[in-house]
Amino acid sequence: MPLKMTLIALAVMASAQPQANTPIAPPVSLAETYQDGIDVSEYWYSEKLDGIRAYWTGQHLVTRNGNRIYAPEWFTESLPNYPLDGELWAGRGNFHIVQQTVLDKTPIDSAWREIDFMVFDMPYSAGDYRKRYYNIQDLVFDIDKHHIKYVEH
Repeated sequence: MPLKMTLIALAVMASAQPQANTPIAPPVSLAETYQDGIDVSEYWYSEKLDGIRAYWTGQHLVTRNGNRIYAPEWFTESLPNYPLDGELWAGRGNFHIVQQTVLDKTPIDSAWREIDFMVFDMPYSAGDYRKRYYNIQDLVFDIDKHHIKYVEH
């Protein structure tokens, strides 16, 4: 009987292991389809950047699906210990650079130097979006790194 229980316990643990390593997606806002009749003058808008969505957890970058992004230490060392939402972007027409660089588990320093972290939200900051946006501007100014920017509206 103990052998049977041991085998059952091992089977349960083996099946649970992949779930323990499953990435947890951060709480990000996603774009919605425009519907006629909506007064867009009451909305903030910005250019749609063609990059990879990146969420700074306060410790490391993850994709919107929760997969770890392996950025070099110099890229993230100035980021705060609280979450930021943004886009990893290498400029118009350069999505392939971002894709090749960001999805690699071994960061290549020279490739990462082509990429900017374009911050567009501080999800847990107090206040409405206007207040959070001004806080983002202040943060980017204080960080003062060429690769940390904010998305302009």
